[in-house]
Amino acid sequence: MPPKAFFKGQCFALSGKFTQTQKAYEELIKKHGGEVSSTVSAAVNFLVSTDDDVKANTQKVALAKGRGTPIVREGFLGCCVTQKKLLDHGTFQIKVAGGVKKRKAAAKGEAAKPAPAAKRAKKAGAASSKPVTTVDSPVIAKSGLAGKAAVVQEDVSKGFVKGSLTWDVELVLNDPAKGTDKYYNMQLLASTDGSEFWAAQHWGKTGLDGRVHVDGPFADINAAKKVFRRKYRQKTGNVWGQLGATFVEAPGKYRLVAKDAGAADAADKTDGRWQYYLHNKVDGKEIGWYDYDEAAAANMEKYWWQFADHPDLKLGVRVVHTTYFAYEINFTELWQTNIKTGTRRVIRRFVEGEVEPDAPPHKIPEPAKPGSLPDMKDEPSDDEDCEPEEDDEDEEEDAEEEEEEG
Repeated sequence: MPPKAFFKGQCFALSGKFTQTQKAYEELIKKHGGEVSSTVSAAVNFLVSTDDDVKANTQKVALAKGRGTPIVREGFLGCCVTQKKLLDHGTFQIKVAGGVKKRKAAAKGEAAKPAPAAKRAKKAGAASSKPVTTVDSPVIAKSGLAGKAAVVQEDVSKGFVKGSLTWDVELVLNDPAKGTDKYYNMQLLASTDGSEFWAAQHWGKTGLDGRVHVDGPFADINAAKKVFRRKYRQKTGNVWGQLGATFVEAPGKYRLVAKDAGAADAADKTDGRWQYYLHNKVDGKEIGWYDYDEAAAANMEKYWWQFADHPDLKLGVRVVHTTYFAYEINFTELWQTNIKTGTRRVIRRFVEGEVEPDAPPHKIPEPAKPGSLPDMKDEPSDDEDCEPEEDDEDEEEDAEEEEEEG
């Protein structure tokens, strides 16, 4: 099957020293239908370059600035190949002094307005008689409920608007400048016979196993929903389950990773192989490319897809913890940095046959300034990690009524 020509109609110019050779990138662009120009002419759509090259204001960079041609990092090419489509280049664009200003982001939609106080008056247990449906989604492994319960999914409606609500949430709190990178996952679960319900939470530092807490079992699904909604509100500052509402990011709160993003292309996704380049001899190892171990490679692939599927979340830099170390992973520059020592190594993701297995990086990055490790102690308990916050009864009950109408 021929490769997808998602670069068709696009012309690229290349400038700077990359982690791979320019020839390798030229072949990659042409393989997927694009063209490569030796100069930044009017026909060029993108200049692929580096921060160092932009700072040096090389001839190609100067031409791109003058023409208003977007200057992007090499990670743009890799992400397009991974997703098999031409992506929005904004996440990968290198800011240039005196360049064309970015267009203002579209105003975020307002969250749904709270329901009138009169809507609070409803019959107790009215929603309990609804049949419970579930979806085939992996249950949080450490909850102990895999094989015994499944994730709840419901049809909801508001007026003429209808939708589906899956009670399975992935949240992330990412602030590389502060060394912060954490996850918080939540699920509403129903037993296989529909008689018992649980609210499960799984949280921790990115890269570590974390902790799990399970509330339940409850005989009434509404009791489990109440726990789920309260936790979601505490972690994000948003109300769960409002049809048509826009998620609003709040400072210091977790952000929502939409699990259905890129789902339509899931069948086209190809697992990548992750390697790092050892440019100095360590523990008797020879210089060359080395595979990540199985667990680390699986994590890298997960974080890569979070970055590639959610450019709006700006997850291009992650802080990944191991038992003894913490690494800053930069997916746009394709390198990893040991935060404690400052050692920086080139990394790569590829599908077998797409790159020369033994080809060394074209450039070895300079080491970073050694820094202090993020706090490596265990995450606080669920209760300690949650600050008290009052529920907005109008909004919560409005969301409940949407479920009932569905």
